[in-house]
Amino acid sequence: MFGKVWKYASVSVFSTVLTAALVAIFFDALKLSAIAATLWANVLSTIPAYFLTRNWAWGKSGRSHFWQEVVPFWAIAGVSAVLAAVVSAAADAEVKHFTHSHSLETIVVTGTDLFVYGVIWVIKFFLFNNILFATPKPAESEKPVSETADV
Repeated sequence: MFGKVWKYASVSVFSTVLTAALVAIFFDALKLSAIAATLWANVLSTIPAYFLTRNWAWGKSGRSHFWQEVVPFWAIAGVSAVLAAVVSAAADAEVKHFTHSHSLETIVVTGTDLFVYGVIWVIKFFLFNNILFATPKPAESEKPVSETADV
């Protein structure tokens, strides 16, 4: 279990750094709104996150099952991105009452996005480990005879 948590955490760190960099670029350099910057950053970083999570962290290989893996992963990512975008936009609206510095706004928007993802990290691990990428347990009838025989 430690190896899986470590790999998932590593993927999360990579995704977080990528997302934060993209939020900063989209919000500061391209002057997108907090919502647009956060949504675009999260959508783009979800692509490598899916493959790294599935293949490296959970050791799945072969083709992805579209309805059992891809759609739920993207749904979880979508809900997370929308939540992060809404909270980041609210934080951006609040920080504008205290400063006119776009750089400070960028820090607040990026930090808020990171905070939201930190909060839901544990929930996502539970969903990925126990539902989405769970290894099926053998059925009772598939157990070796030595485990099912009465003594």
